[in-house]
Amino acid sequence: MGSLHTWGHFVTFLVTGALLCWNAGGVLSWLRRCLAGVAIAAVLEGFEVAVYHSTFELRDLRIDCLGVLLGAMAAVGAARLVFAIAKRCAKRPSLSIAGNEPVSVRGRIGGETHTRK
Repeated sequence: MGSLHTWGHFVTFLVTGALLCWNAGGVLSWLRRCLAGVAIAAVLEGFEVAVYHSTFELRDLRIDCLGVLLGAMAAVGAARLVFAIAKRCAKRPSLSIAGNEPVSVRGRIGGETHTRK
């Protein structure tokens, strides 16, 4: 077991946490999904003990839990950011100017137009 083993556990459960919590509605839903990720990690570690006859690696479980937590936080943060951007874009009226309308320097329609000399 080297550093790749640890990083493998971390990245796997980072992605797992992100996928579990991407569309979590509220805090309770987020907590339940994080606990589901932790339960998946614990069950997989238990399978490793049963199949490979090794000792239960609490260190791996801690790394898995950290991955789930950080993945969930990243997913929720990204989802909120996307929602905020979509909401902000929806509030802005679209700018529509006919092709033959003169536009002033300040963007007013029908105002004095300025051209570079």
